[in-house]
Amino acid sequence: QEGILYHHIAAEKGDPYLLQATFALRDPAHIRRFAEGLQAMIDRHDILRTALVWEGLEQPLQVALRRV
Repeated sequence: QEGILYHHIAAEKGDPYLLQATFALRDPAHIRRFAEGLQAMIDRHDILRTALVWEGLEQPLQVALRRV
């Protein structure tokens, strides 16, 4: 993870590890189910709630958030 943090900080044109996707959901029920499913997955897996804190610290610290 130190290598990932290094590349994140050193990147001049965006984070090379950042992946984005776009979804087109028109039905409000589909949007709600998608959001609920995504939140359930985030709640279940700590890694999806993990942040790296490094500014002002001697060494980077990995933190698992309780809720996002």
